[in-house]
Amino acid sequence: MFNRRNKNTGHYILAGILVLLLSLLAVFPSQAQAPCRAVKDGINSLRLEYGETAVFRGVSSIGHMIILFLNKETGTWTVGKVALDNSNKLCAVDAGNSGQLPSAKAGEGSPTIKPKL
Repeated sequence: MFNRRNKNTGHYILAGILVLLLSLLAVFPSQAQAPCRAVKDGINSLRLEYGETAVFRGVSSIGHMIILFLNKETGTWTVGKVALDNSNKLCAVDAGNSGQLPSAKAGEGSPTIKPKL
């Protein structure tokens, strides 16, 4: 009397396992590699393809060199990272096509860079 099994119980268990696996994938996404090139090739590519030049270079607190490339005419920008383990590899961290340059002097307005459509 109590041993009757619902025909759909197996489906519910499989669905639950699938939901659990998908949840784990969302919580622990794969660490995809950023697109990387030799430093010289990456700098040349950004200059030729996007008209971007380095406007800032700095060393992060963990030792990576971070470079900000910008095209002031079109507003495109790219942030690159030179890794600790390979100083000849420039990896793209992020990029965009609009932004704002802060003013060097306090109190002045900041010019906004908008993409040309």
